Amino acid sequence: MLLLDYLVQVQWLFWSDQTEQAWQAVKDAESSLVLMAGFITPLEHRFLAALLACKKYPDATKKEQQVLNDVISCSMNELETLTTLCPENFEHKRLLLLAEQRRVKDEPLETVLLSYDQAIKSAKQGRYIQYHALACELCAKYWLAQGFEMAATHYLRQAYYQYGQWGAEVKRASLRKKYPHVIDERDQPLASLSRSASSVSHTSISSSAESPVKFD
Repeated sequence: MLLLDYLVQVQWLFWSDQTEQAWQAVKDAESSLVLMAGFITPLEHRFLAALLACKKYPDATKKEQQVLNDVISCSMNELETLTTLCPENFEHKRLLLLAEQRRVKDEPLETVLLSYDQAIKSAKQGRYIQYHALACELCAKYWLAQGFEMAATHYLRQAYYQYGQWGAEVKRASLRKKYPHVIDERDQPLASLSRSASSVSHTSISSSAESPVKFD
């Protein structure tokens, strides 16, 4: 298979939530990345690999986590350098990876949420629709893991809308299947969806009466 075929395959598998297949495609393409040195495609590849590594991290063995950490650090170091040179092109990716990195390291809730909030704002400002959607989706999943339905609903609906703006019907179908109690085809973006994560976070955390999420 040609390198470009591998890279396209990684993209498809990543955005269609086929984590294990995407990870295998990442490994298959690694030895050939040097052939595209100087192009943006390998950077994007390493970024998606780092996000996949974050997704796999909690269920990995200690030995596997060391490998995953190396993948995450490689992309983070690259993005930190590029963000200093051209923040409008790379800051949203650095912030999103930082949020995921902080999540897997079990850093304080407020620290993780601040990073997600910053990633969402950066992607929105730069009009990176797919990463705006992804940041909202990952933030929603984090809220679900903490047991807060109201905040998760906010971000899931925003992710669903943004994926629609991007034309990612596969992702929208996936969200409808995973969260049928939240996603409704009739949903339209509301003014309240533009609220920052900090305002939603404050409301959700201080609401002691809210029951844990029941989504399956």
